[in-house]
Amino acid sequence: MGSRTHEQVSGRKSPTVLFRNEILFCKCLIFREFGLEVHDFGPSWRDGRAFLEILNNIKPGMVDMESLRNASNKTRLEAAFRLGEELGVPRLLDAEDVDVIRPDEKSIMTYVAQFLHKANANASSADAFSSVQSSFDELLTWLNQKTQWMEHMKQTNGLSRNYRDFITMQEEKEIKGVAYNRLKTLVDSVRTVGVTEDSWAQLEMLWRKLETQVITSLKNQQNL
Repeated sequence: MGSRTHEQVSGRKSPTVLFRNEILFCKCLIFREFGLEVHDFGPSWRDGRAFLEILNNIKPGMVDMESLRNASNKTRLEAAFRLGEELGVPRLLDAEDVDVIRPDEKSIMTYVAQFLHKANANASSADAFSSVQSSFDELLTWLNQKTQWMEHMKQTNGLSRNYRDFITMQEEKEIKGVAYNRLKTLVDSVRTVGVTEDSWAQLEMLWRKLETQVITSLKNQQNL
């Protein structure tokens, strides 16, 4: 029976094996997030191109790759780290730390992790922005359809005389009111949610119009 290592006997992985696993994990993350294939966290980053590619992925068009094609490693690295700071990524390294024969892999991994975090934060913000815009569009469409239908029914004297129909309409409005109040809170507190003041003013006008139409409908029911 051959001799076994301490790690095999104890079942624990050595620091070297753990570090290799971390490198593999980070490489997979970088490929998934940025479509960038790197072979290590040392020499692959020395010329600065990998950092610049990540930046361009986070914010397309941020880096003029052509102008830096023939630049020195130090110039590319400095550009990447400066642009990273503009995106809110803390500067953890200097060009001199990376532009060496054997850069410290753990330091580069730690720094690259900040870019991954920034990319994920941007994705979350984009998702939130899309969600708000989708809710706004859906509510605006519903209000347009509902107010136009109410106006048509009024002009043609076609409003229902059934009180149950009024209750159903009121319940539907209350459900939509949840979305309306949530959007109103967002728009009042944060002007960067993607809904312009003019767009919100249009939606509020339709909401008030619907409220008036509902009250009118109730009065009609009471006069029957």
